[in-house]
Amino acid sequence: MIILGLITKANIDRISTNPHGMRLSTKFGIDDDVYVMHDNKIHKGKIVRIDCILQKPTPKKTILYTLQLPNVSDPVQLPENLCFESKEDLIASL
Repeated sequence: MIILGLITKANIDRISTNPHGMRLSTKFGIDDDVYVMHDNKIHKGKIVRIDCILQKPTPKKTILYTLQLPNVSDPVQLPENLCFESKEDLIASL
C-alpha cells in the first residue's frame, strides 16, 4: 500500500505522525532555500511544496520537494537527496 501525503505551509504544524504511526520529518521545510542541479547548472531555489510517499508495510518513505527556481518558468520537483543546504555541499556530492 502506498500513502501519499501533501505537506503545505498551512498544515505543516499539524502534521507530526500519520494514521499508520510513521513519523513524518523532512530535511528542509516550506520556504527554505536549497541548492540543486537543473539543466546542468547550479540553482538556488525556494521550496514551495513537499510531498511524502509512505509505503506500507515497509517503513520506506520518499520525500519530494517542489521548487521555484529563478529564471525557470515551471516549478521543478526533486527528491530530498538531490537538494542541498549550500552550494559547497552540492559540489561535494558531484
